[in-house]
Amino acid sequence: MAGIYLLDCYCVIFFRYPSLLRLDEIAFEIPQRDDLFHAHNAVEWEELSLKDQKPHVPLRLRTVLRDFMRPEDQPPQHGAYFPNTIFASFLVLSALHTFMDDIRVFEPVDRALNRWKIHWDSMCQGIEPGTAKRAGFIIHAAEFWCVAKALIKHPSAAWPEDGNDTLDTTQSFRRLVDRLMEDDNTANGTLHVLHIKQMRRSR
Repeated sequence: MAGIYLLDCYCVIFFRYPSLLRLDEIAFEIPQRDDLFHAHNAVEWEELSLKDQKPHVPLRLRTVLRDFMRPEDQPPQHGAYFPNTIFASFLVLSALHTFMDDIRVFEPVDRALNRWKIHWDSMCQGIEPGTAKRAGFIIHAAEFWCVAKALIKHPSAAWPEDGNDTLDTTQSFRRLVDRLMEDDNTANGTLHVLHIKQMRRSR
């Protein structure tokens, strides 16, 4: 289910399509083991899954999102609800992008993004991209965070351009980043988005 939901998030981030799932529908459990995600085949996955079968409380995506969006005077009450894996944290950030089409929820989404970034930086201290194995691209989730923060400041940048938005997701996303760079007048924001552009071109 997590993979299907990520596909929905992909369409939101790269096509700017509205999400097909509502908050009350994303009740599935977040995967909590990066080692299983790193597995190269079914045999390796099965061997790893048998090594750690300790019972755990399910980590629900909608619960995490609600905790991250809580008002400032009501911080998240359950530390256990903070995702502790790279894949799970990337899933949460991708989910936050699905709320970017409703300006009425920008304030709680902005709070969630701030809390997510603090948690991400703390979790990723000392982790090198090369050690992430299959999750290598996910280790750069901060780039997607920069785009989300810029969209909150300049939501009009996500509006489709007449005749320019095609099915080419790469070009469409690049134009979005270009528009965000044009609209962002602060040096800090511009440098953040410029970093995204440089990282993308270097791959």
